[in-house]
Amino acid sequence: MKYLMSAIAGIAFALYMPTLFAQAGTPPVNEQEQLQREEQELQNRANEREMAHKRAERPVPFDQLDRNRNGYLTLDDARSDPWLSEHFVQCDLDRNDQVSRDEYAMCTEKK
Repeated sequence: MKYLMSAIAGIAFALYMPTLFAQAGTPPVNEQEQLQREEQELQNRANEREMAHKRAERPVPFDQLDRNRNGYLTLDDARSDPWLSEHFVQCDLDRNDQVSRDEYAMCTEKK
């Protein structure tokens, strides 16, 4: 009886083994492949950051930011532009919590 239980357990384990590897998703890889994947991922992230930086270097047209067409930008409007969000206080020359078209033009000339 003891041997029968061991045999059943062994068969069950042998049948379950492929399921374990299937659940893992990918077969085990060697260290070199893993390092190459990680290096590629780091390069992809660096490329994404560089592209975002280049987009931030070009001023977004005032009319594109002034979505409600009221003639000025608020902090809420500035949220859609990372550069303006960061520089809103410097661009708001008269400190009225709004950036007018003229203020925006002067501020983005420095950019």
